[in-house]
Amino acid sequence: MSLAAYQALAQSPDREARKRAYESLRGGLGRHKATVAATLAACIGRNVTLARLRGYTLATEMALAAQQVPVATYRAFLDAARAAAAPLIQRLMRTRGRTLGVDRLRAYDLTAPLDTGDAPDLSFTEGRALILDALRPLGAEYGAIIERAFAGRWIDWANTLGKPHGAFVAPIYAVHAYIWLPWQGTPRDVFLLAHELGHAGHFDLTRRHQTYGNTVGEQGRGLFLETPSTVNELLLGRHMLDTVREPGLRRRALLQVLDTFLGAMAVALGGAHLEQRLYDMAEGERLSPSRRSWKPRPTRRSWKPRPTRRSWKPRPTSSRGFMGRRSRWMMGSGCAGCRRRICTGPTRASRPTRRACAAPAA
Repeated sequence: MSLAAYQALAQSPDREARKRAYESLRGGLGRHKATVAATLAACIGRNVTLARLRGYTLATEMALAAQQVPVATYRAFLDAARAAAAPLIQRLMRTRGRTLGVDRLRAYDLTAPLDTGDAPDLSFTEGRALILDALRPLGAEYGAIIERAFAGRWIDWANTLGKPHGAFVAPIYAVHAYIWLPWQGTPRDVFLLAHELGHAGHFDLTRRHQTYGNTVGEQGRGLFLETPSTVNELLLGRHMLDTVREPGLRRRALLQVLDTFLGAMAVALGGAHLEQRLYDMAEGERLSPSRRSWKPRPTRRSWKPRPTRRSWKPRPTSSRGFMGRRSRWMMGSGCAGCRRRICTGPTRASRPTRRACAAPAA
């Protein structure tokens, strides 16, 4: 099953359909797990080697050097965020299980829709008004950037034929950022647009007050890259819960805020912890694609060449000349009648490949 087909079935209310889709996708990806694991191990090993060659103690230190963030600060942030978010995530999972009516949540239950009711569609103009009102607490300067994004055609939101699904932002230095978004009119599209506008506003302010190297290099893809976009989503969710009175739209806004929380605190934070553990393993010992260090599997017995029936020996040659009797016979040399090497007498055909004269043998 392709990823596009799975994304459609993952939102199905039917649990059995979600299960079959998940198992199909997992089975297809499972055939490539050795390749993916080996590629990941090679990538981590490369970064560890580069860090050592460049004089860094850890690969994490090399990654954080551009942002001037100490490794101890980064790890303390991960530990504190994980400790604070873990009880909330567990509570949210229990609530999801009660809502879906299942005793134990599976991976394919995490994408199940909690609200199967209809929500009103939103036009692009309505979404624009919601975003501008929600981001007013960020100040007039930031609000002017967002208004210029709408008025200056920074956003490609038309749902044209062949346009792929997903939202992206492409920053262009000395110009501005361009946003790619296929607008469907759902509440989720409003949150996606607010998310990408957070990246666009962040880049525009960075371009004004930072150098080129701090804008488009490793510094531009810093540790806090997703912070402005996540803040925009939270502000939009708070604004919609405070001002919107339509029940279906309020439920969708609340669910979207919960999805934002899971994406930032469960998926991204869990990935950061996994990555940190993998780098700790690689810096302590060689990281292999398997859980344990790889060793060649012992065979049942050591390989030995199979003995032949008899040892090969070169066939002895005749004492009559250096070429041997058989070679001379195949070349037709010698006379079968007089046994002379060179015979000028009359010949008689004894064999097709051997000639003999009429003289009797001496």
